[in-house]
Amino acid sequence: MAGVVKNLAPAGAITQGQVIGALDFGTGADGNPSIWTFALCVFNSKPYLFGRHSSAGSSAPFLPFDDNGVAGFAVSDMGVLRSIIETASQPPLVYKTDGAVYASAATETGWYTDGAGNFQTKPYTATSNADTIKSILQTVAGDSSTTTTGTGTATPAKKWFQTH
Repeated sequence: MAGVVKNLAPAGAITQGQVIGALDFGTGADGNPSIWTFALCVFNSKPYLFGRHSSAGSSAPFLPFDDNGVAGFAVSDMGVLRSIIETASQPPLVYKTDGAVYASAATETGWYTDGAGNFQTKPYTATSNADTIKSILQTVAGDSSTTTTGTGTATPAKKWFQTH
């Protein structure tokens, strides 16, 4: 069964050891749920992915989720979590040599999410309704200097309809 992304982190700063999302593969061959839950930790500005499978139980610790673990997923299974999973999963020995361990301190990692599964190292800014309208008008006009106030370079209007 393909993975279903769930439990995405809410928009804002990610803290050390915060759960960033989960991949639910439904019921496994053994008849039990098969869910991978992921957490992000950052050491020396480098992201590290930690994971826990549902078979380990909710009180089990998160363990380093390395390249070998990622290789077990189809690209399509990772959905919106693909980018952060591929970025933060390190080669197996890197966790050990870097001394990376799961941290649960409530300190910010320097990574941010938009709440929709996108992650980056700078804060996301909310788009206002005025920004959205301006963007739509610019796209329709074909001119990036067109504004909602009517200033900017005049461009011919595009036909939005078909005449008979």
